[in-house]
Amino acid sequence: MNGAKMAVDGVDTGRERVGLAIFLTLVEVLMFFGFITLAVVSPAALASPVVDGSAITVAFLYGIVILVAGVLLIGLYVLLENAADSRNFRIGSAGS
Repeated sequence: MNGAKMAVDGVDTGRERVGLAIFLTLVEVLMFFGFITLAVVSPAALASPVVDGSAITVAFLYGIVILVAGVLLIGLYVLLENAADSRNFRIGSAGS
């Protein structure tokens, strides 16, 4: 019985996971609302080309950055959660 209790004590309760998820979500939301704010405050800035004579606008580049950042944040979350799960699995199976 004591061995089972030790295995349960070593397992993550999930609070750290929720905190990480909220933090990464806030990063993405702030990037998105930065884009929206820039569109409201200065639409001409978003319509301007990145480089003179280029067809690529600041809005297009900002949108691509938001999408790529979202994918990278998801990848970071999955990587960190998988690492935490493997640590918890080893701790939990050590008490058996």
